[in-house]
Amino acid sequence: MRKGVVSLFCCLLLALAISAQKKPLDHSVYDAWQTIGERAISNDGKFVTYCINPQEGDGVLVIQACDNSYKKEIPRGYNPTITEDNKYVIFRIHPLFKDVRDARIKKKRQEDLPKDSLGIYSIGIDSLIKIARVKGYKMPEKAADWLAYQLEKPLPEQQKAKQQDSLTRVNNLIRMVDSLTRVTDSLRTKLNDVKIKGIAALEPGRKEEKKNQAINPQYLERRVGARAPATLARSSTKARQRPGPPEPGASASG
Repeated sequence: MRKGVVSLFCCLLLALAISAQKKPLDHSVYDAWQTIGERAISNDGKFVTYCINPQEGDGVLVIQACDNSYKKEIPRGYNPTITEDNKYVIFRIHPLFKDVRDARIKKKRQEDLPKDSLGIYSIGIDSLIKIARVKGYKMPEKAADWLAYQLEKPLPEQQKAKQQDSLTRVNNLIRMVDSLTRVTDSLRTKLNDVKIKGIAALEPGRKEEKKNQAINPQYLERRVGARAPATLARSSTKARQRPGPPEPGASASG
């Protein structure tokens, strides 16, 4: 009887000692608990994706090979989709939890809160493409080459930049139209002159061109240079054919 009481008392002491070493369950412990959220598996069965989400804070998206030969973690990724050809993982990326919380504390409007991004990850290549301010996306069931996504409204600074860019384009178009109008007016005037004066209305331009060529020193130099060898050849031929003066003491008949 005494042995049984002693044994029970020892067990109670041991249980109390163990319970004293355990951390009490409070909100700090709850926040550390993690859950596995969205999951997906590739069509060939070689890769899986899943999200690890804490109770509060930033989660992580895991892309892993089923044979544990490959693993990639992407912070704040969620809503993953593996393409039909098993080459890409499309997913959304949450903004930082701290940034969202600070914006809500400052009571910013919903459209001014940080927005999600879109991630396109190439499996095995370790290449990640991010597209900012994405509202949602869709993938076709039987076509891996297409991706549709919807963007959020642009920020006010971006809208202003686009307006300035549009204004610049409009001004360039106006200048182009003015230039074409002047050219058209000039051609219309020429055609009216031809109708009234005939083809002779175009002659002054040709005469002016010939006059410029005649006055241009480079044109004259080219013309003289082209004719110089022939002129020298004719001059030398005439010199050989011309009889020389009679030698002293020679007779006129001789």
